[in-house]
Amino acid sequence: TLATLLAARGMALILANNASVSVDSAAGFASISLGSVFSIPLPDGAFSVTIPLLVMLFAYAIGSVALNYTRFGRHVLAVGGNEEATRLMGLPVARIKISVYAINGALAALAGVILAALTFTGLPTERIGWELSAIAAVVVGGTLLTGGMGSVGATLVGVLLLGLIFNILNFENGRGLVSLSAYWQSVIRGLFLLVVIILQ
Repeated sequence: TLATLLAARGMALILANNASVSVDSAAGFASISLGSVFSIPLPDGAFSVTIPLLVMLFAYAIGSVALNYTRFGRHVLAVGGNEEATRLMGLPVARIKISVYAINGALAALAGVILAALTFTGLPTERIGWELSAIAAVVVGGTLLTGGMGSVGATLVGVLLLGLIFNILNFENGRGLVSLSAYWQSVIRGLFLLVVIILQ
């Protein structure tokens, strides 16, 4: 996974000539972050919050139902818990793993499309390190790194908890109560992840 990440990131830099790719406003791509919902026009900024929120809630609902109430979800947890035992039970382990990676890739691509529409630019180096933030949120939500145990609801709690912590730090930093640079967020996120892994 990490090897493919590095290769894809390098290819993106090559294709973009190591520069940002501006979004053509006349092409309609930026309309993802501007416009209306149910024919109700929204001011600039309001829609940019609404679309990611709707996408997140939709993905959360679908993921929660799939993991908790479908055969596919039980198979995913089984593969995560013990891949060899799952194979011996006769389940198609390779097909399940490919499906999970394909779904993950599609959701990551969707997030990239929304990010490009919101920022009006495509930047190959944008949001480097978010994969570690995602891992931290999932682990804080109680998912075991060894696999076999996880919950979409608990992951959402982990995301909200990390977001709350960093928003509080940013707020207090803005008021002058905390004097931390932005780089300290990476330090705190890493230590937080380390503590949770040790507790697991």
